[in-house]
Amino acid sequence: MKKALPHILTLGNLLCGILSIRAIFNDEPFWAISFVFAAAVLDFFDGFVARALGVSGELGKQLDSLADNVTFGAVPAVMLLSVNGFLHQLPTNILGWMLFGASLLVAALATLRLAIFNLDESQVSGFKGMPTPGNTLLISALYYAFFEISGSFFSALFQTDFLFLIVIIFIAVWQVLPIPLMALKFKTWQFKANRWRYLFIVFSAVLFFAFFIEAIPIIILLYLLFSIAQNTSKAS
Repeated sequence: MKKALPHILTLGNLLCGILSIRAIFNDEPFWAISFVFAAAVLDFFDGFVARALGVSGELGKQLDSLADNVTFGAVPAVMLLSVNGFLHQLPTNILGWMLFGASLLVAALATLRLAIFNLDESQVSGFKGMPTPGNTLLISALYYAFFEISGSFFSALFQTDFLFLIVIIFIAVWQVLPIPLMALKFKTWQFKANRWRYLFIVFSAVLFFAFFIEAIPIIILLYLLFSIAQNTSKAS
């Protein structure tokens, strides 16, 4: 049972992804993002539990990537197709087809990123490029705001298709950019060794409880800034 527990959590991540897709097609934004959040929690704890129990292995690594490919690859692409109105009909103009293609690009580059991560031994204690869970949480915030939060500061994105296209392409591509970013993996609980992780978690929690979904873009920005700070402190 001890060896199976991390795998059970990983499969829970996969099932949450499938349920999120179902909610998207049923026009249930709240449940769609709720399952994404649940999947992100399970994705964090499957690796954490595996390391804590000393049962990490190749099977868990591969299973995690396959589950992530659904939850953090397919789900955000389907969300973007929903926002752009392409779940049940195809585009009717060039810009529409570009938005359609950019939405699919998110899933394609998420898959590429996961494959690179499995082969890149330098990403054991850190990441290169935006992790797929963080990318999906950002897209989930855009998706939820589009349907449920009128007058949010996302509004400018939705009012201009070309601007939204640029944003989608950027958040697709930054998954595979070779930019070193912080991983929320704790080898020890000491504050000195994890100060940037602890600070990021505290600030993120405060922002999320204060602003809920609208806090996520700010949290992603904080993640980038804290990653730069961590890299700078290591270099010095």
